[in-house]
Amino acid sequence: MMRPLIFLFILIFSSTALANTKCIAHRGYHKDAPDNSLEAIQIADQLGADGIEFDIVHTQDGIAILNHDKSLKKTSIDAAGETCPMGTPVSDMTLEEIQAKCVLKNGATIPTLEDVMNQLAQSPTMVFLELKDMPTAHTSSLMKKYYQGKEEQLRVIAFSKKNIKGLKSNDKKFWKGVKFQKLMAQPFGVTRSMGVNVFIHAYKTRRKFFKRLNKKRELGIWTVNKESHLTMLMNDGVDFITTDKLETCLELK
Repeated sequence: MMRPLIFLFILIFSSTALANTKCIAHRGYHKDAPDNSLEAIQIADQLGADGIEFDIVHTQDGIAILNHDKSLKKTSIDAAGETCPMGTPVSDMTLEEIQAKCVLKNGATIPTLEDVMNQLAQSPTMVFLELKDMPTAHTSSLMKKYYQGKEEQLRVIAFSKKNIKGLKSNDKKFWKGVKFQKLMAQPFGVTRSMGVNVFIHAYKTRRKFFKRLNKKRELGIWTVNKESHLTMLMNDGVDFITTDKLETCLELK
C-alpha cells in the first residue's frame, strides 16, 4: 500500500512544480507575425500565454516603441511612397517621422508601448517589458497608468541596472509593487536587489547554483526552444521560461 501512496505524492508534487512554471512568449508569437508587433502579441494572448515579453526603445521625442535593436533595419520596410531611414538610430527620429516613413514587414504600423498596453488592458496575461535604453518619464507614467493596482502582472527586465533605476526614481510607491529582473547572458554577476533572468546555456553551466537561488528570488530563463530544455526547467521548478515555442511549452505544462 505504501508504494502507490509514494507514487501519488511524487505525481502530485511534479504536477504542481510544472504548473508553477509560466510560459512567456518571446517577442509575442512571431511564427505567423513580425516579432514585437501588435499582431504577435495578440496571437500570444489568444493562445493562452502566461506572459508576453517584448522590447522597447525610445524615439527622439521620448516615446517608447516596440523594437529590439537601436535601428529599424531588421524589422521595417518603406511605407508607401516613402523611404524609411532604417539605418538611423531610433533615438535620432521622432515618432511621427518613423510612423510616416516606415512600416513593419507585414505592412503594419510600428506600435508604441501605449498601443500594446491598451491592447492588453483587459487581459490577465503577464507583461515582461525589456528596457533596451533609458526609460523616459512618459514611459514610467504609462506603466503606472495601466498597471497600478495590478502590479503583480508587470515584470521589468533589462541588462542594465541603470535603465531599471531610471524607472524606480519615479513614484517609488508604485514601483515598490513591481518586480524587476536583471538579464544575464553569463552565469555570473547576480545582483541582490532583484530577480534574475538568465540565458539557458548560462543556467546549465551553474544549474545547482541557480536552483538554490530560485528559493530566494524569482528566476526566469531565456530563450528556451528545445523540448528537453523546457522539460528540464519545468522539473527544476523555475518561475518563468521565455520561449519561441509557446505552444510546446504550454503543452508540456
